[in-house]
Amino acid sequence: MREGARHGWVRRRSTTTLAVLATIVLAACSGGATEIPGQDTPPELVIFVYDRSGSMSDYQLGLARDLTAGRVRELDHGDNIVVMELLEASLDEPPRRWSQGVPEREYPGMEVESDAISRTRFLRDAVVYMARFTDTGSRAPTRGTDILSTLHDVAADLRALRDHRATLYLFSDMLQANAILNFEKSDARPRMN
Repeated sequence: MREGARHGWVRRRSTTTLAVLATIVLAACSGGATEIPGQDTPPELVIFVYDRSGSMSDYQLGLARDLTAGRVRELDHGDNIVVMELLEASLDEPPRRWSQGVPEREYPGMEVESDAISRTRFLRDAVVYMARFTDTGSRAPTRGTDILSTLHDVAADLRALRDHRATLYLFSDMLQANAILNFEKSDARPRMN
């Protein structure tokens, strides 16, 4: 009886050992990947708009830069960033903008170290690149601030990525000031041609 019981124990131990070894081998092949729970939320679109006119102080632009950096670091794989300056006069001028997507996961649904590294590097570089939109040393005199035309461009980005959850960050004193509609003047009625 002792001999049969001993062989049963050896068989159970070898089966358990094989299961543990198989788990270790699978983990090694996937690079330490683990499944990501609850990955069914849609990607995010984050739009940053900066007013670089003279009415925005250096302090305000610096604060916008810091707030932007903190928000960008929260983005995940598949999210998108759009950055633009507030238009000065109308939709006719070319917008100064930049947009990019955070790299997708190489292995969807899995947390892999190489994906984490590519995300971290991308977000670090994005923060550095986006800082030029809040650089106070490179500001030139502006012709105005056309918030309404800029929001027209923002709407185009929203339409292009309808499947994304969208958030707009508009860093401005919110004074519409172009040739057609100027809220900085006491008579802010639109000029009719």
